[in-house]
Order: sequence, then C-alpha cells, then structure tokens
Amino acid sequence: MWVNPRSCFCWTNNAGAGSSPESLPIISARKDSFGATPSTTGTLFAEPAIVGASTACAPCWLKWTFFGWIISARSRRHGMCRRAHQQHNPVNGYRAQAPSSSARCGGELGGLPFIVEDPGVITPDVCALRDHFHLPGTRVLQFAFDGSRDNPYLPDRYVSNTVVYTGTHDNNTTRGWYKELPDRERQELWNYLKRPAGHGEQAAPALMHLAWSSPASLAIAPLQDLLNLGEEARMNVPGRAQGNWCWRSTKDMLSAPAFQGLRDLTSASRRLAVVESPGSGLLTSRKEY
Repeated sequence: MWVNPRSCFCWTNNAGAGSSPESLPIISARKDSFGATPSTTGTLFAEPAIVGASTACAPCWLKWTFFGWIISARSRRHGMCRRAHQQHNPVNGYRAQAPSSSARCGGELGGLPFIVEDPGVITPDVCALRDHFHLPGTRVLQFAFDGSRDNPYLPDRYVSNTVVYTGTHDNNTTRGWYKELPDRERQELWNYLKRPAGHGEQAAPALMHLAWSSPASLAIAPLQDLLNLGEEARMNVPGRAQGNWCWRSTKDMLSAPAFQGLRDLTSASRRLAVVESPGSGLLTSRKEY
C-alpha cells in the first residue's frame, strides 16, 4: 500500500525518521506481466513505501507504525488509503523485509478482505504468505495465450480461491489487446475456446464468458470490456507518467443493452448474488456454487 507523501499519515508519523515526508523511501516493483514495464528495471511508484510482502523499502518505524494505523483505519472502510499511479523506472534501491507474517497482519485485523495483485514474477515466499492468510490471487486472461499448457493464467489452472479478470486497469481493453495480439496468440485463444477464429469485436465477450465460466470464485471485467470498447478507452499504461486515467463513461453507456447480456451471462454461470430488496426482506436472486 502507498499513501500520498503529503497525507496526514506521513506528516503526523514522520517524527521518528527526523525527515520530511518527501524524503521517505519510495517503493518499486519487480518486473511483471505488463509489456510496458521494462523487465530490467521494473516500475517505480513515486509514493512512500508502507506495506509490501517482501519488497517494502520503508524503515522499520514506518512499517510498524503503519500496521497499527491501518488496523484502526479498517473500521473507517480503508477510506484513508489510496494507490499511487505516478510511475517511472527504478534503477538503484534495496530490498527490506516487512513484518508480513506477524500477528498484527492477521490476528488484529481479523479476516483480511484483500485481493492479492500477483501477476508477473512471484517468488515462493509471496505465494506462501498469500496462502497462509487465504488471500485470493489474481489471474488475468490476457496473459493466458502464449501457447504454454502450463500457463498459470489459463482457467484450467485456477484454484477456486482466485479472482479472474479479463484485463485490469493496467491492461489495454480486450478489444484493443486483440488488435495488437500476434496471429499465433490469436489462434491460441480460439483453439482454447474450441471455436473457429473470430474477430476483434468478439474477443471481449469471449474472455468474459471464459472468466465467468472458470473455477475462480470471483470474476471481474472492466466496464470497457463489457461495453466492448477499443484501445481509445484504455485506462492506464504502466510506466507512463502522463495521460492516464482520462477515460470516462457516459450516462448513455450505463444504460446500454450490454448490461442485460451481463445479467444473462451471470445467471447462466450461476454467479448471481443474493440481493435483498430494501425494506422487503425478499431475496431476488441466489448465488449457487
């Protein structure tokens, strides 16, 4: 997790370091599955490092202080936290171990309502930490079709405690992704689906159907994929500091027929949630497993 260097947390908790919030160490990430991230440098998030499984760079006083802070903040629905998206390329740095397996992580927080964002190069200690706290990992279908039968992003490789995405905010839209996909990987996609080769406008519905029919307990698609939008609707490009997070939906988009198709898909894949009508106590749908 990262917080703004000018946030109340950094200003009120930096006395132990004897420095200004701007001088706190900042976090970087190892190489990941996003093509825009240079594999030799990873990604640098220009915010103070607070929590990380094995890559947090904050000094011990800050890490331990923040564990106590987030415990108290949880009762406020994590409202004081935000994630940074100003990204550059790190070259020099060091690795420090966060108190990830302490009782403060699991015991005092109780159940951990987190999703582990774990695409890319994940070391065994990270997997062990994730599984120790029964945290669901993420699988991104856009990474699945390189031709390897052992690719962990293929749905037949999932465990149930998984969250599957067609793509994330860091990916291109699925329609835009398909446009740039090499012919070999396009064919891998259609072969996996056991259907004739299709076109770009069929890619997002195909990945959504694949996600919803997978063993993953939770399936997520960006609104752009539901609406079958192209690369012009991409949200974020990792490693690019400018021009991100500019796409906006319109009111008309939110009344599109695609939402009925989403409900039909959710019903057919037995993923409808239990919904209580306000004031009636009636359940309108039931989720089945």
